[in-house]
Amino acid sequence: MADYKYLFRPLPIGTKVLKNRLIMGPHVSNYWPNHLADEHTVAYYEERAAGGVGMIIIGASSVDGDADYSPFIQCATWSDDCIPGLRAIGEAVHRHDTLLLKQLVHPGIHQLPEHDPRHVPGVAPSVQTAVEEPFFHARALEIDEIHAIEDKFADASERIQKAGLDGVEIHGAHGYLLGAFLTPLKNRREDEYGGSLENRIRFLLATIDKVRRRVGPDFIVGVRLSTSDMVEGGMEPHDVAEVVKLLEATGQLDYIHCSIGLYRTIHYIIPSHYSGLEPGYQAEFTAQVKAAVQKLPVFLTGRINDPMLADRMIADGVADACVLVRELIAEPEFPNKAKQGRIDEIRPCAYWNQGCAAHIFYGLRVECQMNGAAGHELEFGRKQFKPAARPKHILVVGGGPAGLEFSRIAASRGHRITLHERGTELGGQLAQFARLPGRAEVRNWLDWLVRQVDGKPGVDVKLGAEIRADNLAAVLAGAEFDEVVVASGARAAADGRSSVTIQPLPGHEQAHVLTYEDFLCGGGVPAAVGKRVVIVDELADRIAPGLAEMLVAAKREVEIITRWPSVGHEQLFKWLEMPFVVENLDNLGVRCTPNTWLKTIGQGTATAFNIYSGREWEVEADTVVLVTMKYSNNEILQSLKAGSKVPVHSLGDAIAPRQVADAVADATRLAHSL
Repeated sequence: MADYKYLFRPLPIGTKVLKNRLIMGPHVSNYWPNHLADEHTVAYYEERAAGGVGMIIIGASSVDGDADYSPFIQCATWSDDCIPGLRAIGEAVHRHDTLLLKQLVHPGIHQLPEHDPRHVPGVAPSVQTAVEEPFFHARALEIDEIHAIEDKFADASERIQKAGLDGVEIHGAHGYLLGAFLTPLKNRREDEYGGSLENRIRFLLATIDKVRRRVGPDFIVGVRLSTSDMVEGGMEPHDVAEVVKLLEATGQLDYIHCSIGLYRTIHYIIPSHYSGLEPGYQAEFTAQVKAAVQKLPVFLTGRINDPMLADRMIADGVADACVLVRELIAEPEFPNKAKQGRIDEIRPCAYWNQGCAAHIFYGLRVECQMNGAAGHELEFGRKQFKPAARPKHILVVGGGPAGLEFSRIAASRGHRITLHERGTELGGQLAQFARLPGRAEVRNWLDWLVRQVDGKPGVDVKLGAEIRADNLAAVLAGAEFDEVVVASGARAAADGRSSVTIQPLPGHEQAHVLTYEDFLCGGGVPAAVGKRVVIVDELADRIAPGLAEMLVAAKREVEIITRWPSVGHEQLFKWLEMPFVVENLDNLGVRCTPNTWLKTIGQGTATAFNIYSGREWEVEADTVVLVTMKYSNNEILQSLKAGSKVPVHSLGDAIAPRQVADAVADATRLAHSL
């Protein structure tokens, strides 16, 4: 067992005790069809309880059925209909000696009327608009409505108690209604609910009082607060320290859960690896809140990806427990593996934000880029894991994320794997991606994948071992394979084909026209790249901005031309990277030209056109870099299908170029089926 001082010590919370100091934090999961739990919901939370956490806080549910916050789909705690499903989750979680709480919220301004056929306006302390919905202005609450909402929090808490859960967490953070009353950024009232802190906290105090009176002393009641709004003029840690003093003085709370930010600063709440924020980045702010309380336990969150880091922060007095979210989506067994000293086996979260954060904004269920079983526990969870009925010898072609993940799972089920990778390193396009500026943290996941495969019993990895049509017969004759899996990936389109013009881009064959792979497969910016560089971007993802950063660092002048309304368009917004990426590009002087494509590429110039008006103009370009479509490397797939006498399968980009999460999902499904 690792030498932890505090992480696995029990922690009293109210009249109950956590078995350790690791908590699964509240988050939108969208695992609530018709706002009720089903067997998938139960399995999702039980998987994390079985992984060893001391407590789970199910993500925020509105206490008001007329104020749900689409596209997030959460539990109907405004109705008794929620009780049976919550009871089922509670029974499953309690089997693993894990406490279970439900977070309650009124979304306030974040109630989106466009998703409500009645177009009920949102409510707020004062008339205002949400940053993400400028066309919908919230109205100011009347005092009798404030009292009614207090009662709804108490009603919902009573339902949670009847369902057999251990407590509730009242959401007073992130600009939701109770938090909006706290911050002067959103509360401009001139009555007894506005102005001084004593007035702004009145709504929260009354809500806590009504909840506690309803549920009694033996039910956990906690509150979540933002330690900083991360906006000038908003709440800061010294302000929140005064808030928690007032909260503790009531004697009605059992803990304080610290977070950070508002929706306009959501990139600080759920930062990606590109943010530059270090693991445990909220510790300094949380420590100030911790110093202001006398006895209440304080919880810390914020990219806590290492059990030793969590233990040290507790030992240093920053907090009493650590809250993990994405880390437990990626690795449900984080606590168990940490306690057993199996730290190298903990699947690291790469903070990719595509399967988790982005999904919820589309109304999709939370999944994980790194863990294909997340959200699919009934198919691939720990209860469903079974050794192979008949172990087989499987040839895997390609050592990218699809090939590695398939090999990892298949080998763990007892199959024997021979993996051929044509290159000199494993990782495929994942290794390429990690070479982009600000993306090195992705290597944590890649290195973990490689550790789980290379050198493991039953797995033979062959590097520099390309399988081609001319050596295929020899490879197949050299071993008795029962199955063949092709995970040969994809390559960047060097001809510039895109959805804009469909046909190859005239001039693409010239020596000064490159693809992103010419940068990411080599040693950085090729020496032949000219002074003026135009990046032509259709993917609207992380690649073009990353190349621009590389080029500026190499003293090149850069323009990104994209057919989208902005660089990164909706992708970087949903991945919560847009503010960081756009800030960097602006600071670096990168010119971004939206709604534009190239018609032809010449020598030293290219002809650009507006994709809507058709207007044309010339741009100076010594080098053109294409970030357009990809082509599957599936030539060997056809040869194998023709030359192999055993079943041949394909995975990931070998089927069709998609995202890394799709490759991992393909690998997970196939590895469990053979």
